[in-house]
Amino acid sequence: MHKIDLLKGQGIPAKTTTGGIIVLTLIVIVPFLSAVGMLDRYWQTKIDIELMQQRIVIGKEAISLHEPDLKLKKSLDQKITLLNGQLSEVSRCIDTFIQWSPIMVTLSENMPSKMIMSKLSTQNTNVRRATTTRKRNSDPNKPSNIPIPERTMVMNICGNKPGSYDTMVQGYQEHLNLSPALKPILKNIVPSKEAGTMGTDQTESYVMNIFFKSELK
Repeated sequence: MHKIDLLKGQGIPAKTTTGGIIVLTLIVIVPFLSAVGMLDRYWQTKIDIELMQQRIVIGKEAISLHEPDLKLKKSLDQKITLLNGQLSEVSRCIDTFIQWSPIMVTLSENMPSKMIMSKLSTQNTNVRRATTTRKRNSDPNKPSNIPIPERTMVMNICGNKPGSYDTMVQGYQEHLNLSPALKPILKNIVPSKEAGTMGTDQTESYVMNIFFKSELK
């Protein structure tokens, strides 16, 4: 039996080969896989963004919850800074003062019974001395000269009757030098004798210059 191809081969389907199948598969599957990958990345990114938004909301809520504590801490920090400044100022000034009450009590308790105090005065002077203490922002190789307070108490005492009181004054000076209240701060006691009067009777009068230590901080 004979076949006559009137279309001259154009109407006969082409035979399918393995190479054609592979090419067709690549043309269809590769774009499909790319689309699936992009879709998966999109959803993953969207999930990550939602998680980050949730964390931001939680963080804002935590900040809002602790906001009063943060304000309190800031206020306390400011007060601490202010108090530290005040303490520094007090520390700089404290060395210029001395408690005279315990000193006067000691002078009174050790006073000889036959003598009286006729006058008492104090003197405070500042003397600049070199110190190894460095001031802030100063040259570390240059010693600092700072004012050091020097304190002196001048006490006038005399006998209540005419007579010699040299021995009593010497004993009084020794008691003061060994006094627990004065010994740590006492530098020296220099007594001097002068003529004086007690009412209408001639008596002996003494001036005791009491020098206190000046410590470099």
